Amino acid sequence: MKKIIAIIGSEKPATNSITANLAKSLIDKIANRLDDVEYEILSLGEQNLMICKGCRRCSKNGKCILNDDLDKIIEKIKSSDLIIIGSPVHISHVSATYKNFLDRLHVLMHTFEFLGKPFVGVLSTNGSGEEDTIKYINHTALLLGMIKLGTLIKFNNETFDEKKSDRISEEIIKMFNIKSKLKPTF
Repeated sequence: MKKIIAIIGSEKPATNSITANLAKSLIDKIANRLDDVEYEILSLGEQNLMICKGCRRCSKNGKCILNDDLDKIIEKIKSSDLIIIGSPVHISHVSATYKNFLDRLHVLMHTFEFLGKPFVGVLSTNGSGEEDTIKYINHTALLLGMIKLGTLIKFNNETFDEKKSDRISEEIIKMFNIKSKLKPTF
């Protein structure tokens, strides 16, 4: 069984999020070609995630002191074979919801608990800020030790590039079929 989790930094429910729908379309392409694919699309806005207090106790304790859904989300990422990470563009950057999630993962950028996990970065935009935003999503995932497989960007008022999505899904299918560890790329 291959497990895929999509972490979407939207306040909207996954069913109403353009970014979540982009992740879902990629997952569908993979699931239609492989048996035994289990997935979850997790909209951060539907989770109980408190705002990072900036106390840095996570640096001393190895984990955040706030009692909410963060540990559950971390375990889901750890147990997944592919992570899709996405955010809508809000004022030329990731959403505040996604940024808070990253702030809460601060200590994991030093413990590398996601080392070697393959990821695809996805985002949606009304027409600006996509370059800096996807660069940030990719950069922070790499800081967490993940391995980038590709990126997908959906311009909300334009036709989506299905060919790029097809290429990325083909790469993921190959990776799942080979069953070998990916090596980091720089």
